Amino acid sequence: MDPVARVAATTGLVLPPAIEALHVVDGETRFQGRCEVTRGPSRLARMALWLGGFPQAAPDLPVTLLIQPGPDGGCTWRRDFGGHVTQSHLSVSDDGRAVIERFGPVRLRMSLWMQDGRLHYGIDRMHVLGLPMPRWLTPRSETSECQTEAGDFGFDVSASLPLIGLLIRYRGQLRPD
Repeated sequence: MDPVARVAATTGLVLPPAIEALHVVDGETRFQGRCEVTRGPSRLARMALWLGGFPQAAPDLPVTLLIQPGPDGGCTWRRDFGGHVTQSHLSVSDDGRAVIERFGPVRLRMSLWMQDGRLHYGIDRMHVLGLPMPRWLTPRSETSECQTEAGDFGFDVSASLPLIGLLIRYRGQLRPD
């Protein structure tokens, strides 16, 4: 079970089958699908995305998600957007009620909730190089996961900053490989 499924269980969230199938993993698991990537237009957004290793904008990309459980109870998510790889590590917060995601020197604490059949992620806090960032520098997220009408796993990931606007949005569908 990955950290998202563990936090959902701890907080009493009931996940739709396609979301549960992605997060309740047993060993290395691979999903494949397609997605659209939109990037913010500002120079600051482009610089932040370059530092974070995020993909370029594209209307239709093949995407592969490889989930690899780690010895610490967390897991590594390796996203391949048409040959561009973005990797992060997910774990459970000390209180068991939030997901921690690390992208290199950036650590995000995210709360989860269900609304209208979708699993939503909200960024509560951000640390860079171990230093807490003020709220005005913490990205806003409108990220959610769902089960599509076809029964696939659907995702809509977005992040923006108050003074910069949109950083990135990627959305699409995945199926087990």
